[in-house]
This record gives sequence, C-alpha cells and structure tokens, in this order.
Amino acid sequence: MDWGKGKNILIAIFLIADLILGAGLLSARRGETAARQRQLQSAVEYLTERGVSVDAEIPDARSGVNVLTVSCAASGGEKAVLAAPGGMPLIIYGADPSDVEGVSKGARIKVQPPASALISAAKELEPGDSVKGVMLVYMVDRSAYDLQAGEDTALPFWELSCDSGTYYYPAYSQ
Repeated sequence: MDWGKGKNILIAIFLIADLILGAGLLSARRGETAARQRQLQSAVEYLTERGVSVDAEIPDARSGVNVLTVSCAASGGEKAVLAAPGGMPLIIYGADPSDVEGVSKGARIKVQPPASALISAAKELEPGDSVKGVMLVYMVDRSAYDLQAGEDTALPFWELSCDSGTYYYPAYSQ
C-alpha cells in the first residue's frame, strides 16, 4: 500500500470524526444554555406569582469558579470587601481590609445557576418586595469562629439585593 495515500485517507477520516464530535458538543452546549434560560424564566414567574417583582438584570451562570484561600491577620473588623482574582467581589465578615494578607486560588467548582437562589429567596421575601440586584460574590465568615489569624476558604454565593435587605445563597453544590 502507498503510505502517502493511506496517510491522507486517515487524516480525512479523523477530520470527519472531529467535525461530527464538535457538532455534537456544540449542540449539547446550546441545549444546556436553553435549559438554564427556561429555569431562570420559571423562577422569575414563580416569584411574580408570589407578588415579588424582579427588577434586576440577572447574570448568566458561570460554568465554574475557583475556591479561594484567604489568609488573614488577627480578626477584629466587621466586614471587608475586596476584589478577588478575576474581579468578583470578596466579602469577608469578621475582618478589616488591612487584615487580609493574601488570596490564592484553589480547586475549581461548579456554580449553581442564579435561578436556584431566586427560588430559595421566595421563601423569605414578602409580597410587594422587589429583587433589585443579583450578583455572584465570594464570601467567607470569619466572625463565626474564634480565629486569631490563619486561613479560611471563600466560596461563591449569589447575592440578592432586595427592598427588604441583602440575602446570600450558596452558589456551589453542598
């Protein structure tokens, strides 16, 4: 057999296989996006039926984010808000901004869609309330522990700003 001709045939076969697999992957991703949009629409309709309006632009869920490790000096503050790697807000309860010594990326985790936070909020919001903002943030609560110094883990949360206050819902699988 002529190896030049055989090589060209194999390249053509692999190219066709790659195109077929790529089309399947693209179709699956489009289906996931459509499902997330339907889920979000259903969550907004559910809140509306309960008398809660959603006046916020709701961000599309990211496929995943990194867990953060936050190094802090002795705690003493109430709340520090910093920019995390990637630009997302990092909220640290029980610390001042000057307490934060460093932030490093950890393992990548899947992010739950914002619709899950909206459904959870339906239990707490009263008719007439309004959701004004939805944002993905990192949060760590050092105030719950008796820590003098050390490291803690910041995880992603959905922050819902409403007329009645600000609510946080886990954006990671528990």
